[in-house]
Amino acid sequence: TDVQLADGKLHHVCVTWKSSSGQFKVYKDGALVKTIDNVKSGEKFNAGGTWVIGQDQDSVGGGFQIVDSYKGILTEVNIWSKILGSGEIQRFANDCGLPMQGNYKAYSNFTISKATGLIKPSCCS
Repeated sequence: TDVQLADGKLHHVCVTWKSSSGQFKVYKDGALVKTIDNVKSGEKFNAGGTWVIGQDQDSVGGGFQIVDSYKGILTEVNIWSKILGSGEIQRFANDCGLPMQGNYKAYSNFTISKATGLIKPSCCS
């Protein structure tokens, strides 16, 4: 998307996607900044596999290249089995003390591998 995040500041980003309609939304710091319709309408995620964050892979099983890697800080990555409402997203973005644990996959349960310079900053910093 064309959502600008590379400004040296920590941002709260939330992405939602609804399979039945294919509606894809991007929130930045609690505000809706992008909506795209008909993104993979009717598709579902299959069980198993690996979810890769911060790399571009051109084909399943293909390798990774350092030039395609994300450079920055990621923290509090969570996955929910439902679409969060805009009010919930705003609360998570604006209240760094609010517990944020995805009901499908919580940040504390991710397996982190092949990371360099791994740190776990506070969302309040």
